[in-house]
Amino acid sequence: MSATALLMGLTAVSEAQTSIYISGSTSFRTQIYAGLVDLGLTLSPASSTSAAGNNSEFYSGTVTATTLAGQSILTHGETFNIFLAFTGGAEAVNTLANPQGPGNTSPPYTTSTGAVISYTGGADLGVSDTLASSTPYAAAAANANGGAGLNEVFSFDVNPRGAGGFAVDPYTFVTTSYGLSHGITNITAPQVNQLLSEGTLPLSYFSYVNTDSNTPVFAVARSNDASVRIIGELVGFSGNGALNTSGPLKEYALGYSTNNDSNPANLPPGVGGKPFATGGTNWVAVGNDGYTSGSYVSKSISASPTSPATNAAAIGYVSWSDAQSLTSGKGGPIAFEGVNPTTVSSGWVPGTTVWNTNAVENGAYQFWTYSHLYENPNVASGSTIDNFANDLVNAVLQEIHNPAVVATALWESDLQVHRGSDGGPIIHN
Repeated sequence: MSATALLMGLTAVSEAQTSIYISGSTSFRTQIYAGLVDLGLTLSPASSTSAAGNNSEFYSGTVTATTLAGQSILTHGETFNIFLAFTGGAEAVNTLANPQGPGNTSPPYTTSTGAVISYTGGADLGVSDTLASSTPYAAAAANANGGAGLNEVFSFDVNPRGAGGFAVDPYTFVTTSYGLSHGITNITAPQVNQLLSEGTLPLSYFSYVNTDSNTPVFAVARSNDASVRIIGELVGFSGNGALNTSGPLKEYALGYSTNNDSNPANLPPGVGGKPFATGGTNWVAVGNDGYTSGSYVSKSISASPTSPATNAAAIGYVSWSDAQSLTSGKGGPIAFEGVNPTTVSSGWVPGTTVWNTNAVENGAYQFWTYSHLYENPNVASGSTIDNFANDLVNAVLQEIHNPAVVATALWESDLQVHRGSDGGPIIHN
């Protein structure tokens, strides 16, 4: 082979692009997008000008980072096309463990032009805020990879005493502006149980004001493939009003009062795969269904009508990251079991007000979980995709400790406590 031919061959290899499909929970979506930029990849302008609140994005380019979060980057100099679609952590487990299973479809990945495409392999990597064993797809996950189960990518920061994962993801309950101004400042585990089981509770249940007994408070929740919903159901903990997760929930979403051209099926925005849109006029029952994104929950809370006659009061749950989609002054976080998730008692401003990380770190605030990154059984150890998965974890850890942004997640070593299971007892290290 001539030197010229050899050089051309090496150039072709170096310019080869690896395509990776990533699905999962919306909770770490913002950090993952930022981590891809830290690695050196670029968001496609045709896909979006700002990825912060979008569930489907496309990134591409050559990895230029050499070190992130103090760790060496394994894929430095390699070129990638990254397709991302975040629809729920439990669904990501399903997609990885049983990509061609009944009723399972490819997440809505988008190309550099914004076109929606399908991937026959389901996903290469999946982010879940619960263990695979906590999802409805536990059996398929356990039987994947010849019975070895799904491979999990751990961070260097993992606490061996806990349930694993690559980082800690805190959540918060949120309520509408009407709820905040009419006495909804806290929710207890038994109240979570009752609200999600019954769908509505009287406002007086939270405000302790008798005249509020005729004003309903609606449960706003996620689709049943969302890992945050699983944690929301488990948050009661053993012996403290824990919800029976085997039964369906009764949920509400902000919908239109009549059919129209912008919503011909009269579906609430963000439910049933429909993109979120403003213009909802009342809370409507959606049964065991719910929003396909945490940002949709936040947007619906912010868009809620302000009159009791039009169903003003509602309570939902989102990650700290997805809470940034709330509109300032139109809804906000509330305490759980008497512990405030933020550092202010009122006037919370998304993206500015600091979260109460100390309460998570010391075990006082209980509504949090570990985030997990699982691989498709076809991803071989030491392969390019496996190496990229490790690099992505380190990029996310770098973003978690980014001093330029409000902290919405934590390293495991930030905590003085751990959990051995999803929603399990908090144990001091």
